Amino acid sequence: MNNRINLTVLILCATVNWTLAQWSTDPANPTVVCDVDCHQSKVSQFPDGNGGTTVFWLDARTNCNSEIHNDIYAQHYDENGIATWEEDGRLMVDDSTRIIGYSVINNSDGSMIIVWFNNTGVYSGLVKARKVDADGNPLWSQDLIMLQSDGCTGNYILGPSNVQIISSGSTYVVRTNVTYCGGSNGNRISRFDTAGNLLSPMSGAPEGNQYYNGNAGIDQTYDGSDDVYLFYTNGNGSGAHASAMRIGAEGDSVFAPIDVLEGTNGLNYQFWALSDESGLAVCFISSGNNGTANDIFLRKLNSDGTWAWGGTITTVCGAEGNQDSFDITQDDNYYYVCWSDGRPGVVGYYALYAQKIDKLTGVPVWTQDGVLVQDVGSYLPRPSLVLTGDGNMIVMNEVGSPYYFNASLLLADGTLGWPEPVVVANAMPFYEDYSIINSNGNIITAWARSAASGGTDNIYISRIVNVNTVNITEQISACDSYTSNGETFTTSGTYLQEVGDTLLTLEITINNSYQSSFDATSCFEYVYEGITYTSSGTYVIEGLTAAGCDSTLTIEVTIEDVNTVVTSDGLTLTAEATNSDYSWIDCSDNSPVGVFDQTYTPTANGNYAVNIITGECTATSACFEVIVEHVEESAVNNGLHVYPNPGSEKLILEVNQFSLGDMIQIFDGQGKLVKNIQNPSGKTYTINTSELNSGIYNIVWSNELNINQATWIKN
Repeated sequence: MNNRINLTVLILCATVNWTLAQWSTDPANPTVVCDVDCHQSKVSQFPDGNGGTTVFWLDARTNCNSEIHNDIYAQHYDENGIATWEEDGRLMVDDSTRIIGYSVINNSDGSMIIVWFNNTGVYSGLVKARKVDADGNPLWSQDLIMLQSDGCTGNYILGPSNVQIISSGSTYVVRTNVTYCGGSNGNRISRFDTAGNLLSPMSGAPEGNQYYNGNAGIDQTYDGSDDVYLFYTNGNGSGAHASAMRIGAEGDSVFAPIDVLEGTNGLNYQFWALSDESGLAVCFISSGNNGTANDIFLRKLNSDGTWAWGGTITTVCGAEGNQDSFDITQDDNYYYVCWSDGRPGVVGYYALYAQKIDKLTGVPVWTQDGVLVQDVGSYLPRPSLVLTGDGNMIVMNEVGSPYYFNASLLLADGTLGWPEPVVVANAMPFYEDYSIINSNGNIITAWARSAASGGTDNIYISRIVNVNTVNITEQISACDSYTSNGETFTTSGTYLQEVGDTLLTLEITINNSYQSSFDATSCFEYVYEGITYTSSGTYVIEGLTAAGCDSTLTIEVTIEDVNTVVTSDGLTLTAEATNSDYSWIDCSDNSPVGVFDQTYTPTANGNYAVNIITGECTATSACFEVIVEHVEESAVNNGLHVYPNPGSEKLILEVNQFSLGDMIQIFDGQGKLVKNIQNPSGKTYTINTSELNSGIYNIVWSNELNINQATWIKN
């Protein structure tokens, strides 16, 4: 193969500032995380939840090149590869002595727990923890000390040699491998809460074999409890066995150490385990049945400590030749293993192979002994893998020219997605000092470069994209959302999709449809955008926005009218509107007459109207003509006198002729009889009229011979 496959990284930008540092596109010049003088090493990273990553490393820039003082530094990159913290990283932990190792986990709220161990002298050391927020600011008033070595007194701990932190239920659990006075070693378990309170004894509880351990780790039980799995090798040489146990929150053994290599030829060094809610899967290298070659095996414990898969051991790869340097991960249904393979016929010393194992049955899914990932003449490959979220995997490898530090894509069906490895960088990491993660679809790798003088020198980072594909950029304007290849976008931005052999860059502008509503209250009519509404109701106006998206405006219109109807009853005018304010006026000059009641009885001839205020609306009634006929007190109609006229509380009647059997009748303006008095005594008679309404009345005093009439006005 003579054609080199280079790495490209899509340049994305959330703003128009194109000068910001982003993922590099050149394998000869990858993105620099830190290039200060002195040594940087032990890279780790984890996703930030938004497609970016936070990268950690040990840094010896203090007391440069003496390597007697390491601090912990970090850098945050957003989803577009833009560094958001200080150049060359942000100081996270500045210990007074040299930090030897560390472990970091992130919490759902963006905060992080950093655990580290140092050397304070010969055969001595501390294990500490610090909680920081998403920007690296400490959240506890002081660091938590959970282990302190005492040398050959006290706890007989000479010093820690390894540390690992996980979250388990409501607590954090730290596994520390310590060396004891006399040369033995073992694992100690410490617990603390989110506030930094130590829940276990100082220096932790010893768990499992305390005589000699090799590789070890802890993992969650994923069942809501505070239990953890502890697994470790009982030695570090060929033929050693390994154990696993489940430890409760109080340090009790839910199940005691189980020899997970029972029935095998023992280890040929490498061993690791990982858990899910069903139990703990153990992957290890052991000699095959003939005892001559290294093969890879997998077996599983149920969560209660019994064997899964009927107790059988799955052979991940039993091909002729040595298998070595495996990496293992999982999704909900499968375990995925990749490894270096020296079977006969490979180019150089080792090729890379991979296998997929059904979690439920323990049966390999792909071809027996695995499928080929790459065969490029590697001498000492150290593969690492990460899933892309769709059953595909990215496998990274370290080889010589022309591929150097590279990546391959293996599809869910076990076939290659890229015809050749993609070069990440032309410079090699220092052995296995690199990390690869999937951050919301961004496959990101960070590494410590192998220095020409030995050891490590500087930290780099890249996002992996295959350049063998066709690169297409589309600028799209859409309303509310845009769907491409089954993925729906609802916010503006630049997005990357890998569709077969096409690398599709979508520069999407999302214009929102306009949907709005409001209430409008108006007197008599409401006008909006030239449209007049004269009655209450719900009105919908549809159209398009300036960007061509649907526009819908809903108006709840309330029209308030004023009832200006006035009725007359004799001389009395009455406004029909209720619950209103009134002001009666003289229509000749629109002057107020000083009456503010619902009714009004004029005392003089004229035209009258009323101003009515109902709610926020004002209107004036029509004018009504009123003729008031004033009758003198001494007025005589057929010999009948009525006074006072106009009157109010009483009415005095005087008739010229009187006889027995006379009758007095009073009729209102509608001709209705309102009073009937039989046999008045005498020619003069007084009537109480306080209960009569204001208006004009007809008075009749009659007998068999005469009828006398008069008109009377009640104020």
